[in-house]
Amino acid sequence: MPGGPGVPPPTRPPSTPVIWLLAAGIVLSLALVAFLVWLTVLTPRPTSGAPTATLTVITATPETAAPTQAPGSPTPEATATPPPAPPTEPPPTPPPGQIAIGARVQVVGTGGAGLSLRQQPDPNAPRLAIAAEGEVLEIIGGARQIAGYTWWQVRRGDGVEGWAVQNYMQVVP
Repeated sequence: MPGGPGVPPPTRPPSTPVIWLLAAGIVLSLALVAFLVWLTVLTPRPTSGAPTATLTVITATPETAAPTQAPGSPTPEATATPPPAPPTEPPPTPPPGQIAIGARVQVVGTGGAGLSLRQQPDPNAPRLAIAAEGEVLEIIGGARQIAGYTWWQVRRGDGVEGWAVQNYMQVVP
């Protein structure tokens, strides 16, 4: 016996079975995948062009502070008065022959296929409608340079609004 008589043989620490190490690695990998899925798919993201919420804080000034109330009387509820809406003005008249907000344009050069009106100024955005060759549209927003195209927000005569590529529009005189 090594170490002499009466000396116990050296002991080895217990080894962790390989299966436990593999199970721990799989569990950690699944947790990482679940976190990445949650981060990329389930976390809401603002869409481009979508309206964003604006927080307005209304504070009282000495001129508008509520009068002091007697103890025990009910507290009136505060109401905020929204600011008056700015007066609406008609859009400026665009220069002749130039596409601008307020201009009326005609769909041209589509070979009869029509002009796609899309939800966003992006060739991959969902199509809302197709404006027929020769149809007259009103420019209500734009111009945006996206994916190599100039996009304008347009409105059809039936009220449908969408984004369309400038290449297939000509100003109506």
